[in-house]
Amino acid sequence: MYRWTGSTIDIPLEPPRAVAAEQTPARGQLVSAAINVTRAFSQFLGAAIQGAAQTVQNVIKAGQRVAGSV
Repeated sequence: MYRWTGSTIDIPLEPPRAVAAEQTPARGQLVSAAINVTRAFSQFLGAAIQGAAQTVQNVIKAGQRVAGSV
């Protein structure tokens, strides 16, 4: 299973076939869920950034109006 080659140990990256066969649907669902969470988080972040940009624009406009009326 593990093989010693000089100063390193070769470790297989794939799980045994029996484990891989049993977990394939669950792994697909996990990847799908991770993609959906990432998508939702990025949409939330985008909305938060847009809201913050709008607030900054409003503050600048208000400051310009105040400065213009003085």
